[in-house]
Amino acid sequence: MLRSDAALNDASLLGAAESLDHCLVRGYVHGTNAIVIGEPTEPPVGTRTPHVAVVSLHDFQAIVTAAAHYWEEVQRDTRLNTLNR
Repeated sequence: MLRSDAALNDASLLGAAESLDHCLVRGYVHGTNAIVIGEPTEPPVGTRTPHVAVVSLHDFQAIVTAAAHYWEEVQRDTRLNTLNR
């Protein structure tokens, strides 16, 4: 998704990127912020540290919208490739 949206494709963000594979992800709204917590379901030995992100609702909505558009595009491309076989 980051590669497909120039506004999100900022090299300064790459160091903060986290994969949430094998995590239980929960989201909450508190005031004007979205709080997202990812807790490992299969942590390395001795580690169960959750990852927490606090983002303004405005910025969170922009991220969700970009992700949804990316997913819709991928799904459309997948359907077209399946039909053209």
